[in-house]
Amino acid sequence: VWSAPGLIAAGTLANPSLSYDSENNAIYAFWIDVNTIKYSSRTVTSAAAAWSGAETLAADCNAPGYLGSSSSSPLRIGILWRENYETSYVVKYSTLTLVPAPENPRVDSVFISSIAMKWDSMTSNKGYVVDASTRSDFTGTIHSSITADGNAAALTVFETALSTNTRYYFRVGSLWNSGATSYAASIVSTVTLAAQPGVPAVFTEVFFASVTVSWPDNGNPAYTEYFLWVSTAADFTGTIYYPAGGAQWFTGASAVFIDFCAGRTYYFRAKARNLNNIETSTTELGNTTTATSAFIDCGLRFRDGTGTTITGAGQNISECPAELKLKIQKGNDTYGIATVDEGDPKASKLKIQTPDGPKCIRRYP
Repeated sequence: VWSAPGLIAAGTLANPSLSYDSENNAIYAFWIDVNTIKYSSRTVTSAAAAWSGAETLAADCNAPGYLGSSSSSPLRIGILWRENYETSYVVKYSTLTLVPAPENPRVDSVFISSIAMKWDSMTSNKGYVVDASTRSDFTGTIHSSITADGNAAALTVFETALSTNTRYYFRVGSLWNSGATSYAASIVSTVTLAAQPGVPAVFTEVFFASVTVSWPDNGNPAYTEYFLWVSTAADFTGTIYYPAGGAQWFTGASAVFIDFCAGRTYYFRAKARNLNNIETSTTELGNTTTATSAFIDCGLRFRDGTGTTITGAGQNISECPAELKLKIQKGNDTYGIATVDEGDPKASKLKIQTPDGPKCIRRYP
């Protein structure tokens, strides 16, 4: 009479599940190696005979000539013992082994702090698990999501579990009732999305011709790239400006704009992208107005043709609004007038007293 072991479990040749066949005076050894049922035997005189791991394998495969495998459902992979070699098989013992691993794992959807995976379902009796790690060998911190649905074919590593704009590696496994997991052979990698630039923006160092702007990074790592552009119109139909480095992507949640005009309002927009160059939606950062040139009363007056007397005045003639620039005509050329220090190489001999002391007049440019 063939007596079956209680349960075939993961093991080795040295530590198998044993059964004794009194009819043939043999000990049969079974163990599970990954998804394979392995087998060996030894002729003995009694059931009390000890098994030694040093025994020579009589067979080591899925189905030797007198051992087969079958299942009554995809969840039960059993052993068939062949009573009559020529005619029939009789099930003497069956055991639950590792279920097949999921096939074709792939990314379904990517979000800021979560990623959804899909796979071809193999029907798992305990469900499935998706593991995520920043290391391809899964030695770092692992974030996992589990479903008990054996027919599931998709699962999301839950919201807030993953970091923004970070590369993760994913593996999908079928769960076994013993607590073991059959993982798919292929590992999938992708990057979470970058977060959209935040508000409110902060405008600092707002001068006549330049502005510095910064914004909340919303959790983006330091290597996240941003793109900024500015317009003189709220609907961005006006003149477009880019940061000092030009129309390009850059890292860091701040930027400096130059070549602005004094006393004008500018509108700012920004977007970010992740390591896979997937861009976020555009954020309206807000607007600010550059400083107005501080004109000084230097005693110069002229009329603009309407009868209005305008005080001429400025040391930063290039930043003066056109309607306030004091000008002179020399031949066919028109020049602006500015006040400069005596040391200016283009200073004229004409001096005037200003609140900052004596200044020379020069043409501009």
